[in-house]
Amino acid sequence: MSIMRKHHKSEHDRTPLPGYGEHTTSDEPPPGSAAQSPDPQQLKALADFITGLFERISGPRRRPEVVEELGFADVVAYFTEKHPGDPRIAAGALLCRPHPRGTLAFLVFLDDNDRPCKDPAGTPYGRRMVATSFDEELTRRLHGDSLLIFR
Repeated sequence: MSIMRKHHKSEHDRTPLPGYGEHTTSDEPPPGSAAQSPDPQQLKALADFITGLFERISGPRRRPEVVEELGFADVVAYFTEKHPGDPRIAAGALLCRPHPRGTLAFLVFLDDNDRPCKDPAGTPYGRRMVATSFDEELTRRLHGDSLLIFR
């Protein structure tokens, strides 16, 4: 499994964010282009989209699980051990957002176009949690960014 760090601070990393089509329903992400390099607004749009998706699934009153420390090994283990077996899944993503109790972390399974994969009922495969801290390796790999792609 290789890891791609979405680093929007450097000109050398031109890995695109998920390619978004026309915005036609509330379950589709905001418009964007796979040919563009990631920028802070695109990262925020992706974060908002995934946050909203999980809130619609679990309901706004359900609180995310809280973990003391989220480690790099925990993330890798989740993507390998909890893989739902859907053949469309090509990668996993860790998306982080600030939260009053630490960091809100989304672990989602992605298709070939880097879009969240959903089960037949339309629920995205993945989980969300609040981590009060990250281990040293995960902190180093995130390097101040908010998105890691695991391929």
